[in-house]
Amino acid sequence: MVMGTHRFFVLPECIGEYKVSFDEEDSHHIKNVLRLNEGDVIEVCNGLGNLFEVKITSNERNRVCGRILKKVECKKGDDLRVTLFQAILKGSKMDFVIQKATEIGVVRIVPVFTERTVVDLQNGKDKKRLLRWKKITMEASKQSKRVTVPKIDDPMDLVELPKVLSDFDRILIFWEDEKERGIRDVLDSLKCSNVAIIIGPEGGFSEREVNLVKGVGGKTVTLGDNILRAETAGLVASAIVLYELNALGT
Repeated sequence: MVMGTHRFFVLPECIGEYKVSFDEEDSHHIKNVLRLNEGDVIEVCNGLGNLFEVKITSNERNRVCGRILKKVECKKGDDLRVTLFQAILKGSKMDFVIQKATEIGVVRIVPVFTERTVVDLQNGKDKKRLLRWKKITMEASKQSKRVTVPKIDDPMDLVELPKVLSDFDRILIFWEDEKERGIRDVLDSLKCSNVAIIIGPEGGFSEREVNLVKGVGGKTVTLGDNILRAETAGLVASAIVLYELNALGT
């Protein structure tokens, strides 16, 4: 399969039967950053798992258009869905987690407030950070050649998690006080297709929070003897789950 070097995500309504139209931001990137010209071939995704090979046909004013050369069959990865519920971390740590979780193959990321979360997202800060996180997932999806972009939920409080955990086959909450049960002990590759991974903040979960998740079927899990940083634990856990369920490195 010969495809273009650069990948772009566009809204489904911008893709016609034969033509693709790019918005002003992508048009600027195509023309002025990548310096692509008419005749150059790029990859275009609609964010729903569809991938197209597109030739640039016009490059005028503020808009770029392209002609669809072919639709490429590709695996969406919808047979396994890993959602990362990540306690909100300080500064660039959360940005890092979101970027790398996207590269690994997580399909959904839910920022979570916990008892020991120290980040303040009041006074409009939550909307600004959410916009930045969505932009990070978009750029990371392009870089890692994904055909879908992970969904970023609005930040939620951990006490609300029971409302959204009922649809998962497995709910894994990683807790430093769990010493015995590992990831392999709770996964079954034949029965798991929708897995929730819950990661705490720098100060860890309280026992009350752990019991809340256990009350809706969650299993406490360890990542081994080494104590991982909060920004590392979610990525390691996600990678291990994806590997164990044959969605990574196969």
